[in-house]
Amino acid sequence: ALGGAFQFGFSIANLANTLSLLQGWFGASDMEMSVFVAANPVGGLLGVVLGGSLTDRLGRRKTMMLNCLPFLAGCALTSGAAWYFMLVLGRFLTGFGVGVGSVTTNVFLSELSPVSIRGGVGALYGVTLAV
Repeated sequence: ALGGAFQFGFSIANLANTLSLLQGWFGASDMEMSVFVAANPVGGLLGVVLGGSLTDRLGRRKTMMLNCLPFLAGCALTSGAAWYFMLVLGRFLTGFGVGVGSVTTNVFLSELSPVSIRGGVGALYGVTLAV
């Protein structure tokens, strides 16, 4: 479950050093690169909105397992992108996974951990997010 926090942190941090390289490869304008960067939080917003109902309908564990699919698809699209649209779609899907994971992982960890260590598990989630 803490992998969701790592995915979240990695998803929002892994882009900083590659923007100029991607802009050169795809010949994208500054506005197009802004859309590319913003696709992650937009996908995350949709993921957060839908994540609660998915979690209630499917359960926490199943939702977390199925949530690997947008991450995998997003990473595959982004890393194998031949067109600018593939970059944006991959970034959006990764953001969607971040949103769903943000809702599901915290609830799952809180329900799973015994009361005596619940605060430590929550803190570990925060540390994993920042790594």
